[in-house]
Parts: sequence; structure tokens; C-alpha cells
Amino acid sequence: MIKKKEFLPINGHKNLSKTYPLILISMATLKLTIFKAKVLKDGRHKIRVAVCHKQETCYIITRFIIDNLSQFKNGQVVKRPDAAMINTKLRNLLNKYQERLDKIDNPGIYSCTQLKDFILRESVDTQGESFKSVCDAYIEELFKNSKTNYANMMRESEAHFLKFLRGDVRLVDITPELIEQYAAYLEKKNWSRATLGIVMRNTRTIINRAIKKRKVSYNVHPFVDYSIPQSPVRDVSIRLESLSKILNAEVDSNYLSVARDLFSLSFYLGGINMTDLMDMDCRY
Repeated sequence: MIKKKEFLPINGHKNLSKTYPLILISMATLKLTIFKAKVLKDGRHKIRVAVCHKQETCYIITRFIIDNLSQFKNGQVVKRPDAAMINTKLRNLLNKYQERLDKIDNPGIYSCTQLKDFILRESVDTQGESFKSVCDAYIEELFKNSKTNYANMMRESEAHFLKFLRGDVRLVDITPELIEQYAAYLEKKNWSRATLGIVMRNTRTIINRAIKKRKVSYNVHPFVDYSIPQSPVRDVSIRLESLSKILNAEVDSNYLSVARDLFSLSFYLGGINMTDLMDMDCRY
């Protein structure tokens, strides 16, 4: 089943006040069925709940069994004295599974198997720690530590991920499959390898931070199958003689003097870039 929506705003971001078009959302469906290939040794069949999602089907086995295929038609048990009772119980079971499915945010980002696992849980936890909550806390910390540029860069990376998701996602639900889909989504933007690498690296940073803070744990790390692109290494070395000439240069211009001093300061600070240097508050 395909559902169409006009627009979906992304809240909580000042730089994302506009809305983004949301074209198609794949919706999972549930139905009662018989898997003919899984006949029991005595010729009977178990009634199953089929979970259909993204052109895949997973099955949940129920405790109800029919004697032969003629006792099941159009999703209902027929030609049995207890057919009405069984159909009532199956309908209640299907309604319970549908309620659990309806509580899942952004079902389109999950695989069919994942949705099946969610449905089988006694309860669906919609309050788990989310990617956005961890990222926002980290951004706030960066601003407090005067790491303004990195904070803004992290905010932009967060915005890209939330736009891809069309909302937020619980950390526990971020899978290698989801990261692969996100990478494919970003690659369509035709960014440079350096830009793509920065955005993906920032996303991984938030996940690793959540792991370190014990907000989530994974049996398989979401980035296990993804290699972050590396930008070409630039040759930024300088000969010792050239460095000595710059550091000891005698100049008769205030502009050249400032340029020499800024270069020297950047060099002695381990290559700090000009933007971060200008943001430094030397009073502390």
C-alpha cells in the first residue's frame, strides 16, 4: 500500500524552517494466510500472519491449525464447527498486531524482518533515546566549549540525517541497512568525497558517543559495512629553510607583519585554521 503526503516539516531546527516534499511512504500490511509449502506431516496447516513490507513478506505463526486447505478461504476459517470462535480470536490477534504496528514511527526506514520483530514484542518502546536528542546535547556542549564551527558543522550533518529520515529515529533502530540507505541518499547529491566523508563521519560520531555514554548498545555496529570516503591527502609540508625565513622575516609593512605573526601563531598551535583562530578568546 502506498500513501501520499504533501509536505512534512522538520521541527526543532532554525535552519530547517521550510518544509520538504514527501512523495511516497511505503506502508506495511498484515493479513491472515496459509503457507502451502509449510504443510505439517499429518497434512494440516498452521494459520499465519503475513507481514508485507517493501515487496517482502515475513510470517508470524499462530497457534491455530486447520485440517486441510478447504477450511480456509479469503482470510477466514470455514467449514468447521468452531470456525466462528477461531475467526474471532484471529481477528483479535490481528488487531493487537496492527496496534503495535501503528505505534512504530517511520516504518519505511525498517526492513520487513525488523517490523515483524517489533510486532512480536510485548510492547513497542517509543520513548527510547533518539539520534536527535543525543546530537542536540552534543551540539549544546560544543557551543559551551566555544567550538562554534564544529557545532555548526554537526548541526548541518544532523539536519541532513533528519531530512533523510523525515523525522527522528531511536538509536537502537539505526542499522547497517539504514546507514547504507543514507549513504546512497547523500551520494545522489554529487558532493565531493571530502564533504560526503565529513557528513558521514559526523553521523558516526553521534552513534559512537551514544555508545560511549551507554545510551545504546549494538550487536552489530551500524557502520560495520560502510567505509567513510577519504579525501586525497595534500602535500602541505614546508622546507625548514623556508619556515625559518618566514619566522625571522624583517618586514616594513604592518599588513605583512600581521600576516607573518598569524602564520607563526598558527604554526606553533599545530596548524590551527584561521577560522578557529579568530574565534579564540585569549582573555581566558
